[in-house]
Amino acid sequence: MTTSAADNQPLTHRAARGAFLGSIAAVFDRLNALGIQAALTYILLKADFGIWSLATPIMGLATVLIHTTVRDLLIYRSNKFHLWSNPAAWLSMTLGIIAGFSVIILGFIAAHAYDSPKLTLILLIASLQPIASGITTVPRAKMSIDMRFGVIAAYLSATSIISWIIVLVFALLGAGVYAFPIGIAITSVAQCIVIWFIAPVIIRSSPQIRRWKYIISDTGSILASNFAKWARTQGDRLILGVFLTESMMGIYFLAFQLSLQTFSVITLNLSSVLLPALASLNREPERQIKAFIRSMRMLLFLAAPICAGTIVVATPLTNLIFDETKWNNLDTTLQLITAGMIFRAIEPPVKSLMNAQGRFKELLILNIISTITFALFITAILYASGFIGDENTPLYAAAIAGGAFHAALAVVLILVAFRKTDYNTFRAMLSLSQPVLYATLAAIGAWFAMMLIPQTLHEFNPYAFDIIKIATAIVAFLIAYSIIARIHKPEEFDTLAAFVIRMTPGKLKPLNTKLASVLFGCKPEHAQQP
Repeated sequence: MTTSAADNQPLTHRAARGAFLGSIAAVFDRLNALGIQAALTYILLKADFGIWSLATPIMGLATVLIHTTVRDLLIYRSNKFHLWSNPAAWLSMTLGIIAGFSVIILGFIAAHAYDSPKLTLILLIASLQPIASGITTVPRAKMSIDMRFGVIAAYLSATSIISWIIVLVFALLGAGVYAFPIGIAITSVAQCIVIWFIAPVIIRSSPQIRRWKYIISDTGSILASNFAKWARTQGDRLILGVFLTESMMGIYFLAFQLSLQTFSVITLNLSSVLLPALASLNREPERQIKAFIRSMRMLLFLAAPICAGTIVVATPLTNLIFDETKWNNLDTTLQLITAGMIFRAIEPPVKSLMNAQGRFKELLILNIISTITFALFITAILYASGFIGDENTPLYAAAIAGGAFHAALAVVLILVAFRKTDYNTFRAMLSLSQPVLYATLAAIGAWFAMMLIPQTLHEFNPYAFDIIKIATAIVAFLIAYSIIARIHKPEEFDTLAAFVIRMTPGKLKPLNTKLASVLFGCKPEHAQQP
């Protein structure tokens, strides 16, 4: 069977447009979050961030188990959505209510376990989130099936921006750490109203309880898999809470959030597009795996430079935005976490591929094994770090352990993803490692350029010194990366440029075309059209 050039595209034009618009919306969201978090660091204590870091995994557990489990199943069965939407809606709402009460109970347990009484009220307020998540599961699944990714991104970004603004307002009013759950609770109620308005789904009065058992039986593997994934991606904070003080937890949490702001702009948006797009290619495995590889390379060509650039400018950036004396270990922690963050970019697309292929049990086994391994590994590292005299060692050890584990996991995930295909795994690893290598080389060049700034400028004006270092690093990084792009000329640059130009308002298209040609040697007109 022959395929056209369009057949080799990982996404339809509609999905690609949604991914692009989603990334733009996410950029504004992350910038808003970064600005408000920076303001909060001057208002709240480090211990407040530390307490909140212990509450978020408990909330995340309830949301992941309720929302993504049913949603993934509905997307997998997109051709029979009309048959399963009603019982799925009633089931997810019921589970959401159960999860809300579970969060309250876990709040009492966590408050006792970590000797932090504030956790009880924090999780009581935040219990509205899983309830809202259960109510909005089906309409959000319908939007994903319809590939309304631009709408999804706008909705998520708007709710996130509003939530952070509410948090800031209540923090200024003196709510302390309780400002976080109050912002989430208010936004959760509002999002229920909005999501059902923009994506209405017909729900009958009969809950069709007899069908619940089929949904539950089919979602069992997804449920367990999501639980294992949560334990590895968020549960580490519950382990860290045993070894680190609340102030250290606050530094780790803030550094992780800052790193996640840049990482999630690209990764999470593309991953939300990949699942329904790859699921639509289940009957064409050759096209599906080519779509996956091309999407992964495109993801890494976007995510790797962002992560590498963050590492380079971490110190001047944190010195410029945050109180240097209050958050004196933030820059090193941010660099260590971000170094491992690029390897986390592998997991969401691989999960999307395996879910699209219906490999739920295999994904479950992989997640269970990796979760147990991760818990044992990070516990051993943190325990060993306690024998080193430096008080900051456990903090840095936690960041290094997470990065090292996810680097090893990325290799395993690639091997698993290609296990049932004819594609050469070693060739795939080389192909996917190129963006990381190019970003690393560009980052090294940017770091050397930044080091040329005379230190005497810091004594004259510290703020000007940091701004100049950041600007120098960014310019040097772009120059180095553009040189590499011109030498190697990967087709992803042409495709990315084509996407950007296609979504640009008409009057700016000639300018963007010229910039793409000058900076990266791109020829968007040669890109394969989706």
